[in-house]
Amino acid sequence: REYAPGTESRYFSLGYTLVMAIIERITGMDYETYAQKVLFEPLGMTSSTFDMRRVSASDTILPYRKETDTYETDWCRRPTGDSGLYTTASDLLKFGNLLNDAYHGRENPVFTQWQAHYLFGECTEGKFIRTPAMWMKGNHDRYGFFGDFCSPEACGHTGYSGCMLMVDPTYEISIAI
Repeated sequence: REYAPGTESRYFSLGYTLVMAIIERITGMDYETYAQKVLFEPLGMTSSTFDMRRVSASDTILPYRKETDTYETDWCRRPTGDSGLYTTASDLLKFGNLLNDAYHGRENPVFTQWQAHYLFGECTEGKFIRTPAMWMKGNHDRYGFFGDFCSPEACGHTGYSGCMLMVDPTYEISIAI
């Protein structure tokens, strides 16, 4: 261990990969097919995929590797539970708006209000200001991720390609960069 338990928070996403494997086993679908059927298609997220054969390098912002001054072009890498999604700001906003709608009890095709509250709920007893899936602003922006205009309930996540989604249920806004 690098740190004593409970003193430091590191991004560790093996749990997401296990959930992905469970989804594939239970549904009998690969992750791409499941995501298209259950999430992307119902939300009209027409530019989102885990299948790199469906995106063009000219239409996609690829991860940049500063040390080699190159862009990631490994188009055949299988997604893991925490990475491998390529999307657009427009599609990310659809997802953020879906979370806001669910949080406020408005009907949507994916999440219930309880599920949205769970996803926005702090889960580390205040130690690291994290939710089950996102970073949270809280009373102090521990991650340097949020602006002064965001409420303490704002949550967000950055992506492998450099994208960012921020959802603020207090002000009912979503921002994608």
